[in-house]
Amino acid sequence: MAQGFFIERYKGPAGEALRRWAAKLWEGHPWVYRILRKAKDLKTARRLLYDGMVERERAIRAREVKVHPLEWCIIRDSSRVMRNILSRRCEKLSGFSSLECLWKIAHRRWEEVPKGLIPAFFEEFYRLFNGVRGKSGIYEGAESPTYTKLKGQEAALARSEELDGLAEYAESRIDSYASGLDHDVIARRKNNQH
Repeated sequence: MAQGFFIERYKGPAGEALRRWAAKLWEGHPWVYRILRKAKDLKTARRLLYDGMVERERAIRAREVKVHPLEWCIIRDSSRVMRNILSRRCEKLSGFSSLECLWKIAHRRWEEVPKGLIPAFFEEFYRLFNGVRGKSGIYEGAESPTYTKLKGQEAALARSEELDGLAEYAESRIDSYASGLDHDVIARRKNNQH
């Protein structure tokens, strides 16, 4: 998906733009649209969406669904963010219900949708839903780490070697900055105090 999927130069009534953005969101994620249309109220929509995400995570953990090994973190984090967004606590804290907004849009209750809704709202949910499904596209074409193809001690050693390399890189970056305990830095500080 191209950057800024929903950002477009659009001249026309805001309601028409809203319908076009919603159509793009539902076209990319018909499963969400079906759940929201099926739900007769927000409580049901919240439960069905939450259950759908939990089931997706379960299927991935059970390896019933094949995803790029690096995509798992995106799925986990996107699901956590979505659960937070769906929570009543988050709605209470923010004073806004994204779920209610999506539900009203799915039910074509356009007059009840908050005024001033912008394309970024749709873009955010499009990408979150991609993340939940393991289709973020971030790792498209990326090679899986070597250790994902190995088993047992061999996999552990390969993973350890990779982590050692990351640690060395981090250490070299940290070492490129002067420490406040270096003699030169202490001397400069003393000179600056006078």
